[in-house]
Amino acid sequence: MVGFARICVRCASRDPKLLDYDYLRDFIMGRATLSGGGKLSTYFSAGDVRGERIYVSIGLDDMDSPFGMCTTYAGALIAARLYEEGVEFMDYPLLVRLNPNIPTKTRGNAAVCIRIATERSYLNRLTKIVLDVLDGLPHAFFPKTSPALVIYASDRYIVERAIHRIYVEALRSVVPLSRAERAAQSVKMGHIEVYTLGGRARGIIGAVASIGSVFDDYTYELIAYRSANKLGSRRVIDATSVVRMDRVLKPYVFDNVDGDRVLIHPRGPDPVLFGIRGETPEHVLKAYSMISHEKAHIWCIFRTNQATGSHIIRVSMPEEAHPYETIMLDVEVAEIMYRGRTLVLVCRKKDWDILINVYRMQRGLREIVSKLGRGDTIRAVMAVIHREKRVLRCNLEEIIPLALTPMVIERNPPCPICSARMKKKSRNELYCRKCGARHKGVFKIRLILPRTDIGIRRRYTAPSRAHRHLTLPGGRMFFRYQKISGSITPKIVEPFLGREKPDPSRIRAWRLIAPPAVC
Repeated sequence: MVGFARICVRCASRDPKLLDYDYLRDFIMGRATLSGGGKLSTYFSAGDVRGERIYVSIGLDDMDSPFGMCTTYAGALIAARLYEEGVEFMDYPLLVRLNPNIPTKTRGNAAVCIRIATERSYLNRLTKIVLDVLDGLPHAFFPKTSPALVIYASDRYIVERAIHRIYVEALRSVVPLSRAERAAQSVKMGHIEVYTLGGRARGIIGAVASIGSVFDDYTYELIAYRSANKLGSRRVIDATSVVRMDRVLKPYVFDNVDGDRVLIHPRGPDPVLFGIRGETPEHVLKAYSMISHEKAHIWCIFRTNQATGSHIIRVSMPEEAHPYETIMLDVEVAEIMYRGRTLVLVCRKKDWDILINVYRMQRGLREIVSKLGRGDTIRAVMAVIHREKRVLRCNLEEIIPLALTPMVIERNPPCPICSARMKKKSRNELYCRKCGARHKGVFKIRLILPRTDIGIRRRYTAPSRAHRHLTLPGGRMFFRYQKISGSITPKIVEPFLGREKPDPSRIRAWRLIAPPAVC
């Protein structure tokens, strides 16, 4: 690690100056200002569409690189161009977070989907507009960048079940490229076109998953982007205004501040200026109006599965868990040990050993874990990083204590004459310092006390700064229930994207959003 970047041994041996922080920073910032130079071309197409009015889903993934660019930025540019064309949006642009444990991800493993309604005669022009917007955006100079574009059109507002399954699997597990390709090629109720960059196809997985996404729980994120001439320079954001916004609008906004630390902006060279997370589009728009910052190039509201915990798989036995999955498992604590600065919680489940890492940045969660003792039963949410014979190695996300072994305290007995605490006089005698009484025999009084340092059935998570994108914050539980039950229904507000800051007094909600049917 050098600063915020990883340098491989081969690159370091080729250019030793990369190990100097200032040189590396200038190198990365210089790359960030380069044109990507990538042009998407047809990879395959399948199916047919009938009917004059059609519904189109545009899926996009893997546009970014460590040197900048961002898939959401490409999605926002497409949405802005289509907005100018006057097309009918069926939903906000969707920011679809996928499995956070995938080792090939660049940053947050996010895909984007845009759903619109239009006329069939407009489909060719629509495709040309999208390809023109994306022309040159991907960072083709970075070999791991593998962008893909999927355009799916149908005369019904649907998501085919096979494609929806790709979303669910990509969210929680690992999807082979061949499986995503087969699902796309086998569409039965519409037409699909897939575009990639120079035959690099891995991005197809996320792009197909995005068009198959349907959210039961959801949040919103308003993302503002920087002008091209600002890339590589320090972001100008008034931290005081962000802290004040968070204090005024909580609990309708979340994970934007941790104490006095501002979490809304990245620290790399990508075009994101900041992102505000919230429960409703009205509140993220209001939050945007309250923040002082450099002028944004464009902003857009995304509806997203962030902060929903939808990536977690409930398993009953360790053999059901696989690497790169995030599992929820009930285990018994065996011991706590340290490997360097990492706390390792050693747990048992039948004849399996579960080794769970808890890192320093997970401060509050780490303190709770350190209070656990042998025999305690907990429900652990953890990312599986390695599995071998009867051993799981994981990284902890959250815990819920289910049963705690009582605290046992041993004390000397009270004096039978004056009730003062007796002391040990010899191997087989107790005496009282206060009244001088002596008692033959040595024994202890054992006190069994309930544990009060940890709450039973209480959910403990890491602080906001250590949350992953899909981690469910504790303050969201009420809104989660309301959204899943349908008590809160999503509406499209006007405006949901633009180049100038919106006037909060002119924001209006104008249409309910209905998710596509899965069939």
